[in-house]
Amino acid sequence: TPLPQLCHYIADIQSGVIKSFFLCLESELLRQGQPDAATCAVQALNKTQQMPKHTAEMILQFTKTLGKFDVEGQLLGIQAVKSEATLRLNQMSKDQAQRMKNYRTLGVCAGAAIIILFI
Repeated sequence: TPLPQLCHYIADIQSGVIKSFFLCLESELLRQGQPDAATCAVQALNKTQQMPKHTAEMILQFTKTLGKFDVEGQLLGIQAVKSEATLRLNQMSKDQAQRMKNYRTLGVCAGAAIIILFI
């Protein structure tokens, strides 16, 4: 079926936990005779335990709709997941910038404390 092939393709172009997840999902889809994408995704997520919680939730939300709607409905579901992923990525980028600023400040303070100790 096309879905396991798509999972294999995604795994080929990804790395890390995403690659592991899609390889597990492909395996689950091929293993089951009449596969349900959501059930297979749950099994794959259980095997891929490093998946961030928000990412796992988006994947489960998306896979619950696979095969339940017509093509337009599927495309709307894909667009909704894409929008949510983009929002989360932007938020994570903002959070990272703030953490980096905090780490720099902490580094300066630690350096100053070391200098004071040696004086």
